[in-house]
Amino acid sequence: MRGVSALEISVITNGLNGFIGYRIDQFYEIDTNKFRMKLKGKENVVNLICSLPYTINKTEYMEKNEETTAFSSQVRKLIDNSIIKEISQLDNDRIIIFSLEKSNKFNIIVELFGKGNFVITDDKMKVLLAYNKQISKDRVVKINERYIPPVTHIAKNLDDIISDIKKNPDSTIISAILKEFGIGSLYLENILINLGIDPKAKIFTIDEKIGDIVKEVDTEIKKAKSSKNAIVYYKDNNPIDYSVVEIKKYSGLDKKEFSGIQEALDAVYIFERMQESKKSELNPEIEKIEISIKKQKNLAIELEDEIRKNKSIGEKIFMQMPYINHIIKELRENKHISKDALQEISPEIKIISIDLKEKVVVIDI
Repeated sequence: MRGVSALEISVITNGLNGFIGYRIDQFYEIDTNKFRMKLKGKENVVNLICSLPYTINKTEYMEKNEETTAFSSQVRKLIDNSIIKEISQLDNDRIIIFSLEKSNKFNIIVELFGKGNFVITDDKMKVLLAYNKQISKDRVVKINERYIPPVTHIAKNLDDIISDIKKNPDSTIISAILKEFGIGSLYLENILINLGIDPKAKIFTIDEKIGDIVKEVDTEIKKAKSSKNAIVYYKDNNPIDYSVVEIKKYSGLDKKEFSGIQEALDAVYIFERMQESKKSELNPEIEKIEISIKKQKNLAIELEDEIRKNKSIGEKIFMQMPYINHIIKELRENKHISKDALQEISPEIKIISIDLKEKVVVIDI
């Protein structure tokens, strides 16, 4: 399955908005980079599949193996029983944000580009949990850091877009427009072909047409974003692609129309999962390796969680060191001091117990 384009994410988000007001009842980590969220409405239950970095959509496919993992346990603690208040696309990019509310407000951020990511933040966008920790020169995605989306260079004003395209006369029309619109090459190529424009034509050869082409592309994008139906294309009974508008280059293939992009994506997803299941049955070693990888990932998550807890404890101890040193000094000077007496002269720290024989003092920091 190919990854969804920013245009398709706009259509997906429109469909997901039907689940605003639903409660997140359960979260499962199905496999590496694959999750399922069970949503409960007033009258029905819906399951969303999230396969990084390819898709997030409503699904009818239930996985056999949905064991609790370290990551799924952490997610459940944060989002179980929360209410979906808003679902939106971030900055016309391949990012979907679920705004949630429980006792407090927070967000699920699904990134469907690169390796993909499943991130949970508080209402101030501080990262509480991230499936994939990312550190690069442009952005950092890790716990306790502010979530910063990738920088987008998509212009908003059509006149600016036309001007920028004409500054690169040796570029092809398809590459120049792709830099300006979040649409995906499949749809842009289709629009250009329907306009009778060679996608590989150089800008300088069609300079006088650039303005009209850009305006037509903008119009077609708006039409595609409002699409209600979707199509899956088949070759030898295998799905090879999908779209929210008719794609001219696929005219010779078999196709099936669906009532929406979520249903189309689910048809492709179910087919691929069934194929994966057959491969595992034919080669049990594949399944063993996948289980081993999942265990290693769970151990890494647990280790990272333990490191974070120990770091927090260490920081608390460091902040209390002047008071701890004062307690040690008093104990050395008065080897028969009682717990109450020590507490009285050390009010900054709560003393739980003293064992003078074993030389152990338990404190609460």
